Amino acid sequence: MTEALPIIDVGAFLEKRASAPATAREIEKACRESGFFYATGHGVGGETVHAPKEASARFFALPEASKMEIAIARGGRAWRGYFPLGEELTSGVPDLKEGLYFGEDLDASDPRVTAGWPLHGANLFPEDVPELAGAVRTFMAQAERAAHAIMAGIAVSLGLDAAYFHSRYTNHPTLLLRIFHYPPSAVNDARWGGRGAHGLRLAHLARARRCGRLAGKDSAWLARSATDTGNARMQYWRHARSSNRRVLSFDPASRAQHEWQGTLFVPVLL
Repeated sequence: MTEALPIIDVGAFLEKRASAPATAREIEKACRESGFFYATGHGVGGETVHAPKEASARFFALPEASKMEIAIARGGRAWRGYFPLGEELTSGVPDLKEGLYFGEDLDASDPRVTAGWPLHGANLFPEDVPELAGAVRTFMAQAERAAHAIMAGIAVSLGLDAAYFHSRYTNHPTLLLRIFHYPPSAVNDARWGGRGAHGLRLAHLARARRCGRLAGKDSAWLARSATDTGNARMQYWRHARSSNRRVLSFDPASRAQHEWQGTLFVPVLL
């Protein structure tokens, strides 16, 4: 079963166009009916997506010992670096994915780091793939700008001022970029790569011959790349949690499937 998703030009909020109220109504409809939508006009360029895709593919092709040089354990409370296949769990079951965690680069003098805040600190980048660092930083900067525009649209869809979330919650968001690699897996494999849902997610799943897919609402197969608005809106709206999502990679001839997930965490629980 394939469920079509709406396509919304969020550039109306990025560029503060007069059409923004109409865009907000489209966002409201998407949030109510599917929790996902395709975003266009987001300002994240094709090369900005392509560069970390190619660089991370080179990283994942490295020997395991080389990848473990930036293991998450070395990132401490910042929770940055690499985790190997099967190390993450979904509902107690090891996931069939390996991945990289990045975030806002903060040095030891940043007040959030000196205070010991989790998920805040310096990134760990591989020496063997030096180009990954610049690619990640560029992607995160453009994705953050797009996420703020989408949050403005969500605010207006709730009857609030466009700056509501930015002025109260997201002016200094906790930013995490997660790059996942999924090996081929059987349709009935219970160890699909999975994730819970919280915050606003900008997700891009790169295709390689045959696509990996997001399993979402009512277990229907959803689209290749989308904005998941589930908890960003629902936790404000009715203190609800959106469902888990899982990714299934079908192509046995290729290990090149990646999920690109730039996550803007939005503390909108009231």
